[in-house]
Order: sequence, then structure tokens, then C-alpha cells
Amino acid sequence: MYLKRFPAVSRPAPSLSLDLSARNTLALPCRAEGGRILRSRSDALLAWAEDAPRGRITVLGEGSNVLLPPRLAGMIWHLAAPAPRFERHGRVEVFGGLGLDTLVCATSQEGLWGLENLSAIPGTAGAAPVQNVGAYGQSLDEVVEALEVLDLRTGQCGWWAAKDCAFSYRDSRFRRSLGAYLVLTLRLRLHRNGRPVLGYAGVEARLAQSLPPGAPARPSDLAQAVRALRADKLPDWRRLPNVGSFFKNPQLSPEAFQRLSARAPELALRSFAASGGKVSAAALIEGAGWRGRRRGPVGMAQQHALVLVNYGGATRDDVDWLAGSVQASVYARYGVRLEREPLHL
Repeated sequence: MYLKRFPAVSRPAPSLSLDLSARNTLALPCRAEGGRILRSRSDALLAWAEDAPRGRITVLGEGSNVLLPPRLAGMIWHLAAPAPRFERHGRVEVFGGLGLDTLVCATSQEGLWGLENLSAIPGTAGAAPVQNVGAYGQSLDEVVEALEVLDLRTGQCGWWAAKDCAFSYRDSRFRRSLGAYLVLTLRLRLHRNGRPVLGYAGVEARLAQSLPPGAPARPSDLAQAVRALRADKLPDWRRLPNVGSFFKNPQLSPEAFQRLSARAPELALRSFAASGGKVSAAALIEGAGWRGRRRGPVGMAQQHALVLVNYGGATRDDVDWLAGSVQASVYARYGVRLEREPLHL
């Protein structure tokens, strides 16, 4: 289920000896100098003391939300994945290398509410705060109590409260200062007496299919329903390489929302209040004619217009060209600018 792990090395390997092509879900070709596995805070501090003076440090989880270049200088850090630690009153501590979906499975099986709608999202727990991962009406910032953060510029390590992370829609302080910080540990506050979040289209119906009439839903039931819903809607990156949603849903001012509604009534836009001012990027991309269109080795998936896929042999230049073409088409047709989700390393 997860991408290949890095070999543990104590010093940088010979130049460009580490092949990252199978370690990013878009399967872009990339070679780096060498990599490390970090299993603790002390590992990270020792590695920083050795690697920081030598040049760039890149933290790479499962490569599920990044666009890799053909060559990546410096050392690649990867965090190990020990099991989460469950404490009293719904508190959970997890080291950043654990897969996010593995964490969701563990917490939902434990009967804890708060992460179940993030089921089946690839990537690691430590990478999730960077873009404030969210899906089906739930986002990570809602359950973050504190994060243990290493400043890669200074080597200082400490705990940050959630408010220090400046979380917003698919954004955070970490994303706005890409490469400056490493999230080592997450302390989450979940709930044994929570309620399922069912507002997103299709979630409640899918959950109802799996439950006996009148039976109360458990976190594990909802996690499984979301997993099935994602499998129906999104192409599997193992078979058709992709990074999931490639563009954010645009958030518009009331005036811009009204202009779009008048300009494109065929989109059947929801009310401004109900949508939180956001419009569907997938609907805009499909309306601009990109769903299922392929250009060379890349294209927008037929299964979901929001997903950019690699049909084989694509480079980052191919991806950037297609993404830019989609953005230009959507702006020309609707006057809305799309923002990309994956990060350029």
C-alpha cells in the first residue's frame, strides 16, 4: 500500500545515487544524492547537525502531494512509522512518518471520532499539516492540539500549539515557508462521543448502505464508507499515477461569486453561504472541456476532472504545461483563477 522506504545511510551517498521515481505517487523521474530514515527526535537533531552545513535538506513522506524535479540536491529525510500512542480522554500522539490512512484506521478502530473522513488519503501524518489535509467536510486542523516541530534553518525543536500553525483552507505556516520546518510528532485530540460528519454529497448514502436499519454508526463504519466512496470517484495512483486533487476549490468574494453565477448558470452553483464561498474546481475544469482530455503522457482523468494523471513517461515539465493550460482555459471561460495543490520541491 505504501511507497518504498529509503535505505538508511549515515552520510550522503554519491551524487544523484538515490532514485525517487517510485517514491512519488505521480511517478515523476527524480534522482537525489542520498537519504536517511529518522526514528526519533534525537535522530533528527543528530542528522541536522551533520546535514545542515552541507546544503539542502528535503523532507519527503510518501510523495503524494509533490512535484519532483529531475534532480534534487542534498539529503532526503524520511520519518519512520511507529504505531500511534493512545492516551486518556481521546488524546493520540503519533510520529510523523506513520501513514495518514494507517492512523485513520487505528483511531477509528479505537472508537475515536475526528479523522474518519480523511480515510484513504495517501501520505504521512507528518506531511498532513503542511497543506492542512481535508476531505468530505473534515480537516486536520480541527483535531490538532499541538505539533512537535524542528526548524530546519536553526536546528531548534519545540512544541507548537495549533494557533501557531496558522491553519487555513489547504494551507498552513508550513506550506507558506516550504522547506523551513519538519513536523516530527502530532498530538491530536479526538472524541469518543463524536458525531459523523455527513454533509458532503454521497457520504450519508454510502454509510447507510453498509449499516443495518437503525444501527448507530461507528467511526470505523464511516471510515470504510469514505474509503469506498473515494475508490469509486478517484483513480488509484498505484494503477494511474496521480496526486489526487490537483487544484484547490476557488474561494470567491460575494461579488465574484455572483458574477460567476450569472456567467455560468449551467454549473448549478450552490448558495454563497452554503458553500462557504467556494466553488467546485472540478466543475470549472469539466466546463472548460478538460475532463478526460490527454496531451501526450499527461491528462485530466475521465473518472474525475480534478485529477491530473501520468499515463507513462511524464516529467514535471509535462505536468506544469498541462496544469497551466487548464488554468488558462478556466480563467478564459469563467474568469476564475485556479490554484494548484501539490508542492514544487
